[in-house]
Amino acid sequence: MKVRLKVKGYRRWHRFLPEKLREWLCQDKDKIVIHDSDTWNVDVQLAKIIVPMLERYRELANGSPHIYEEDYPEHIEKENIHEAWDYVLDEMIFAFKTIRDDSLDDFFETGEVDREAYEAAKKRMFRGLEFFGKYYLGLWW
Repeated sequence: MKVRLKVKGYRRWHRFLPEKLREWLCQDKDKIVIHDSDTWNVDVQLAKIIVPMLERYRELANGSPHIYEEDYPEHIEKENIHEAWDYVLDEMIFAFKTIRDDSLDDFFETGEVDREAYEAAKKRMFRGLEFFGKYYLGLWW
């Protein structure tokens, strides 16, 4: 998709623009630029994008995909698919927030490690990541 400027006299003054500005005006607007430094912690960089996107999706979504029976938590009835979908989204958001904020390391800062709490948070994070992969194609409305 090329951007075309509809400016009177554009062809006449276009050649006087600096080269970088011409490139920017004519570039493909759907192109995403990835810098080398963005690839150092890909997991954290992606989590920074995914968290706000999932949070906004949760606010706007007006439907729910099919939730597999094994993914329903005990406190939600099988007929309540929308509540189950919100639970799945919350688990995904928790997982990516944990990655983004590097929260699992917080368990080791005090010197004493609450092993049970650490394992529970780690298990929940991996479950959220599993949900993300499992329901990725359901993230639309």
